[in-house]
Amino acid sequence: MSHAAALRWIIDLLNEQHIPFLLCGGLAAHVYGARRPLNDIDLLVPADRLQEIAAAGAAVTTKPLERRCEEGWDVEYVQFKVEGVKIEIGGTPGARIFDKGHSTWRDLEANLAKARPATLLGVALQVMDRDELAAYKVMLGREVDTEDLIALSTPHP
Repeated sequence: MSHAAALRWIIDLLNEQHIPFLLCGGLAAHVYGARRPLNDIDLLVPADRLQEIAAAGAAVTTKPLERRCEEGWDVEYVQFKVEGVKIEIGGTPGARIFDKGHSTWRDLEANLAKARPATLLGVALQVMDRDELAAYKVMLGREVDTEDLIALSTPHP
């Protein structure tokens, strides 16, 4: 599996389509210092651009664009598989996450305008704001989120 090749593929696709995005999930936590094994690539884009992305990536689609409620998420997304790596692209606004500590669904706070530039695996990209990333990982409360939160609480450039 080549996360670098898959990341380059999706970022190139988004840039070619002029679609704003932000990297979230475990890969975003890597930008802030996490070192756990990577599972997939998670991105958020404007919800009104999801159809366009789904069409552009039709050849590598493994889950068609639709709203799904799974693993603490309630979000419309499409999944691609490139170089053996899953790429999940969800829409914002409209995404919700399950706040495990309060047993309730909450709107995901994901401000594309607050994304910060970063380079990861040799790819220039936009990553979710550290505070927004930490807030949603606290709410989800999964084991991987706890690991990421340790890295997010440590100062990193």
